[in-house]
Amino acid sequence: MRCSVAMSTYNGERFLREQLESVLRQTHPVDELVISDDGSSDGTMEIIRELQGAHPEISWRVLTSPENQGFRKSFRRSIMNCSGDVIFLCDQDDVWTEGKVERTLDILDQNPQILSLISDFKTIDASGRLLNPEKTAENLWVSQRVMDAPSMPSGISLSEMLGRNQGQGCTMAIRSALAREYIDLEQTWTHDWILNLLAAMHGGLYYCREQLMLYRLHGANVIGMAQGEHARRRVSPLQGLHEWALVFRYSFLEGDGEACRRNLLSVTMDKYEFVFDHVSCEGGELAQREAWKALQKKRLRLIREKKPAAYLLFWLGHQRFFEEIADFATHEQKLIRLMADLCAMLR
Repeated sequence: MRCSVAMSTYNGERFLREQLESVLRQTHPVDELVISDDGSSDGTMEIIRELQGAHPEISWRVLTSPENQGFRKSFRRSIMNCSGDVIFLCDQDDVWTEGKVERTLDILDQNPQILSLISDFKTIDASGRLLNPEKTAENLWVSQRVMDAPSMPSGISLSEMLGRNQGQGCTMAIRSALAREYIDLEQTWTHDWILNLLAAMHGGLYYCREQLMLYRLHGANVIGMAQGEHARRRVSPLQGLHEWALVFRYSFLEGDGEACRRNLLSVTMDKYEFVFDHVSCEGGELAQREAWKALQKKRLRLIREKKPAAYLLFWLGHQRFFEEIADFATHEQKLIRLMADLCAMLR
């Protein structure tokens, strides 16, 4: 399989060289590097040109913009210009393990149903030091069910993906057919979210527990996890009570009811409906889509009609649904979702 790397850069001179060198020293060489520079004014382009000259064995496509248009448009342009069978999405400030490409291609070759493969990662700080050296998995976005699945790679259901994105773009490898579907939709959503949503609608979204890259948290990331977001997935009863108290205080007692009402959904229903209207689902994915829509509409109706008692019964009866729509796959985020909804009703 021919493989491309799609990267967006913007004033990335601080970490860019280390990232590009990690891509260039893969045990399975990449065939193509497509870099969309979003109007950098630092030494980003000089680093790219230097490495381009030093590695003529790689096909380079460097796309420039006279002004900053934002990472969504920049990544879209990069993906549009990739010609490989498999496209690796790549940020400018991370580091790839040497076997990332080889291992990913092996998994894709053995599993033709996979359209988007999310790998796990290890987090590092600005200096490259491991933040959690003992952890064997650090993706807080993927659901607990997927994390605990005995098989690897593990399939991610559409209902889980509808609740929240399950992986950062920098961890993903996608097939070219999925990239074409994404391009044809002409949506300005964040690229990783919509690519994973499309893959899940076809039953082709999967997660690999292997930590195939170093994800850098340095306080200036454009999107993704922020430094310090390493909450526990499982907590003891005593810890749970403590977190209940903290979440109740900050998300309800001190919460902004108007802000909670504005943010009932991180992605509005009309955007989902646009994708549903343009991309078909069949079988199990169709059933998941309709079940999720019904539950989401009931949740929003109970909030808007200010029925806290009915909402709490609904919450108790659909724990899996509320785990899926938490911002991250953590105990704390599930509680925050509950308290934010109650705040929208009662404050």
